[in-house]
Amino acid sequence: MPGGPVCPQCRKPFTVEIGTIFEDSKVPMHLWLQAMYLMRASKKGISSNQLHRALGVTLKTAWFMTHRIREATRSGEFAVMEGGQAQARKAGPRLCQKVSSSNSN
Repeated sequence: MPGGPVCPQCRKPFTVEIGTIFEDSKVPMHLWLQAMYLMRASKKGISSNQLHRALGVTLKTAWFMTHRIREATRSGEFAVMEGGQAQARKAGPRLCQKVSSSNSN
């Protein structure tokens, strides 16, 4: 990714997806957002097979997405506000291990 943002310590490129459930995923962002909406809007939950049919992705991709979304919800990466609206926690960019260890001193 020439010309994009890089870590000031290790000079590796990074994006806003680093450190989130979207990291290392080839699935387009609009499909992630649709999957999260469908999972949130369903009263009894949604299976990977239903997500596969609704989004037009492979069953393997749907399984991968549902597990990442459920794990993020379970671990508290996504916090639910009082109005029922989902909001991601505020977090600074996770650049690399060098920056993290040098900031803790």
